[in-house]
Amino acid sequence: MPQVEVIKPIRQHVTAKLCVCAYARVSTDSADQLNSFASQVQYYTNYIESRADWELVDIYADRGITGTDAHKRDEFLRMMEDCRKRKIDQILVKSLSRFARNTADCIAAIRELRQLGVTVIFEKERINTRLMANEMLISMMSAFAQEESVSIAKNLRKGILMRMNSGNFRLSNLPYGYDHYENGRLSVQNGEAKAIRWIYDRYLSGYGVNQIARELPCQLPAEARIRGSKNGILYILSNERYMGDELLRKSFTSDTVPFRKIMNCGQQDQVYIRHSHEPIIEAEKFHAVQTLLAERRGQFGCEEPRKTYLFTGKLICKSCGAPLYRRVTGKGICWICKNHVYHPERCTEKGYSEAAVLQGARCLCRKLRTYSKELLQWYLQTLLKIESHDRACRPQVQDLYQTINDILIQSHTLQRLYASGCIDSGFFISRKNELDHQLTENKARLHEAKATLCGDIIRQTRIMMDALEQDATPTDEVIWGQLIVKATVGEGRISFSMLNGLELTSPLEEEG
Repeated sequence: MPQVEVIKPIRQHVTAKLCVCAYARVSTDSADQLNSFASQVQYYTNYIESRADWELVDIYADRGITGTDAHKRDEFLRMMEDCRKRKIDQILVKSLSRFARNTADCIAAIRELRQLGVTVIFEKERINTRLMANEMLISMMSAFAQEESVSIAKNLRKGILMRMNSGNFRLSNLPYGYDHYENGRLSVQNGEAKAIRWIYDRYLSGYGVNQIARELPCQLPAEARIRGSKNGILYILSNERYMGDELLRKSFTSDTVPFRKIMNCGQQDQVYIRHSHEPIIEAEKFHAVQTLLAERRGQFGCEEPRKTYLFTGKLICKSCGAPLYRRVTGKGICWICKNHVYHPERCTEKGYSEAAVLQGARCLCRKLRTYSKELLQWYLQTLLKIESHDRACRPQVQDLYQTINDILIQSHTLQRLYASGCIDSGFFISRKNELDHQLTENKARLHEAKATLCGDIIRQTRIMMDALEQDATPTDEVIWGQLIVKATVGEGRISFSMLNGLELTSPLEEEG
């Protein structure tokens, strides 16, 4: 008869620490909200570090950003990316409304995090996503947060519309030529107004907007709020505020989450206020310019949607740093520096033929494929070694965390002193700017010390190696879409910035 023996399981006590982070957010830059922001960051830093079974990964904090659109929250996106890299086991959040005010974004993020094995703990609601059997409660709470945000936005829009209808609305960004409100009316800035009058006179004299854009810098002081560009000139020439009137509600915000800015082409009421402030341009001259603009639009036809090409936004001038744009000449297609065309005094770099740029990139890819083992494989192995020794920089990381925490405490104390009237606004602004600068610098050092880009570079290097191995002669679309991020052109050479951060240079040989 067979003998059966039951083997008892061996219980192993795993003592590995949980990798924990916290997420904080405030939607405005008001003093009260900044106090709340600093308190959140300080509390979670101290709380996580006080737990012996937890290891602090990072404090992800979005300041002055709405929670209705996840795509606008850089720190939230960085946190999600770190979760995908398996750097985080648990996330602490003050409340659901801090995590998201958009039900769809909230549920999508939590579902993804649960699939990744990441737990989210919402302290106010006492919700732990690891213990939940379904999403019903989170859906309900998130819907309440979203509805609250929609209600606040609706009330704000109603208040703005009431101020528009009563003629008491004030712009947050003043148009060039005006510098402040005086007795509720826009006040003219004489120095800037002179440039506005020059633009109108020049256009009525027969000059085109491109020519005016080239000549405008000579009419402006070095610290001017505008720069010469075609779109900037067209905006000035068509802005009714320069003749003393105001058309309000040129755009509006959608009623649904996420909120989107929409140009008002008749969908909503607009408010037109005549003689609302001192004009810079006479009404007759302004209307003459509008007539001329309409005639030229009819003469040259409606502007077609801007086309994009293989190199659009990827070629940079080495001499001045401006982008290169496409131009068709008698010799073929070439790419020319924007500054060289509109402001020749800023850049003397000539254009380069598209064929030469394509040939340079193809030559580079052939070399990369030939020497892949010597270059890319060695580069990948070096990165893997760096990543394996990442924990060697832990003391520096902890020191930086402490420095950041100290700065946040100082900022929080400063806010409280200012709110209680112990310090004046001049000292508050000066010290606040100094602390913000220190915070930005130390956060940058922290990211460098943690080598957060190392994992990305490894992944990008592997993508490059796969692309080169799959196709002996990759197409130009593959080369510029998967391998090259941008290229700097000048002095007969082209320097390629590769996907994984490598900078490789190749001679640029023009035909003929």
